[in-house]
Amino acid sequence: MWRIISGLWMGWGLGANDSNFFGPGVAAKVIKYRTATILIAIFVVIGAVMEGPKCMHTLDKLSATTSPNEAFIILFSAALCVMIMSSAGMPVSTSQAVVGSILGGSLFRYYLGVPGALDSFSKLGKIVICWIGTPLGAAFMAFILFHVVDYITSRYIKNILALNRFITVTLVVAGCYGAYGLGANNVANTTAVYVASGTLNEFNAALYGGLAMAVGALTFSRRVMMTVGEKIAVIGPLGALVATLSHSMTMHFFTQVGVPVSSSQAIVGAVMGIGFVKGADGVSYKKLLSIVTGWIITPISSMLFCFGVIWLFSKLGMTILQ
Repeated sequence: MWRIISGLWMGWGLGANDSNFFGPGVAAKVIKYRTATILIAIFVVIGAVMEGPKCMHTLDKLSATTSPNEAFIILFSAALCVMIMSSAGMPVSTSQAVVGSILGGSLFRYYLGVPGALDSFSKLGKIVICWIGTPLGAAFMAFILFHVVDYITSRYIKNILALNRFITVTLVVAGCYGAYGLGANNVANTTAVYVASGTLNEFNAALYGGLAMAVGALTFSRRVMMTVGEKIAVIGPLGALVATLSHSMTMHFFTQVGVPVSSSQAIVGAVMGIGFVKGADGVSYKKLLSIVTGWIITPISSMLFCFGVIWLFSKLGMTILQ
């Protein structure tokens, strides 16, 4: 069971990095940071247990030949990558980090001459399409929803106090929905390889991963949350509501598709969509470029790092593939 330590670390890093969907609400002072993290911690566990196995099956197929020792190294490598980028305040795709690490294991098998070692690469099509669709879909949804919500509130809510109450309550509900979606979609990133290796069953994998994500949100999520809330675009309380709702709907959609995607990409895409509603000049393209660069670097670096760590452990005498 010691091998699940790296998965718990990955879950902690995921909770710390991907709890950023409340960032716009916190930055707009609609909800307090501590309140947001407590709600995330509760609902991320519920989502993980209720629907987490749906996305585990996709990573099961990608890592079908994973051994318990290899599962440990895969998640160790991915977690280290996520931790480094979280420390820099950069929203990173944990889904890409895990998939990159799984591919690193496949590369090592190819290096050893194992037949069919590169089969994992042939199964990436659906996953990559969903990766691309996540920020674009969230941006488009936010752009449309902002006009709809703005029309409804302008037409039917005339009192400013009533409008503020509406935004606050709705944003909290949307954030809880987002936390549920994060747990349901992303818990696969923390423990699915253990299911593939036979180390954990689906329920225990979902529960342990969800709890680790909750701890990450409670302890180390502020920096990335504020990066998303303050440094991409100034969107205001109504924009924060729409961005959070768009993120939550995007995450839940891809959960039903069965592909773990990036919560960071969803909320960044949603904030970008709101930014374009308010005018393209309101978007920080420099910050956006650094974030997108991180998304490109993540799977490549985690893949190469995982290959290197497996090679090193094998040289030290650790049996990796059994």
